[in-house]
Amino acid sequence: MAKMKKMRNIVDWKFNITQLVNDQDVCSVLVQIEHKEIHSEKQYIDDKIERDLKQKYDDTFSVESGKKQIGRVWMLIKQNENDEYEVLQVAQALEYTWNVDKGFWYELRKHVNAILSGINCDEYIKDDYAKIGESLKENEILMFYEVQVDKYLDIYAPDNVKEIVFEIAKEYYTEASIAFYTQADWGFYNSGMDKRALYRIYEDYLEIKKIEEQKKKVDIL
Repeated sequence: MAKMKKMRNIVDWKFNITQLVNDQDVCSVLVQIEHKEIHSEKQYIDDKIERDLKQKYDDTFSVESGKKQIGRVWMLIKQNENDEYEVLQVAQALEYTWNVDKGFWYELRKHVNAILSGINCDEYIKDDYAKIGESLKENEILMFYEVQVDKYLDIYAPDNVKEIVFEIAKEYYTEASIAFYTQADWGFYNSGMDKRALYRIYEDYLEIKKIEEQKKKVDIL
């Protein structure tokens, strides 16, 4: 995975982080981790995940997410004793039901577990998240935030963001649409935009066929 080149000399990143985390319409805390919780017992970790993350899931999950391949965005922020913030990770993932071993909630559960326990069979997760927990200082706090995508774009993106997103995504949708409507021998990446486009096309097509069937029944009457 390539990494973004940082340009902290020209981006007012400290101001941007503070503004973002203080905007409660855009950002909300999913789970908070303190230094004293690092290397907790498994039962404590399970209880914390159930109490914090599972409650957020119960409050916000939508069955439409899986059908329409809707993603959610989270960020991991560290706050030090001077109330200064640093964004350690940002990611997006599709939303699935709680017990599915993939997607937004599953990734968060794995990351929280790795940070708190320092143990994970997945070396990539262990490198990135268990190490974050190990390096946490006594007066520092880690917080997983969810970012409300539509609200973020309304406030912080340029006015032509819809055109920008269209330019970024249009070829993926076109590829998936051609593949579906021609029933091509075609494959896609499970985490890719092409899959998200295909699943949306599925749902739209099925809805169109449903409407057509309803019209036929009306015409017969």
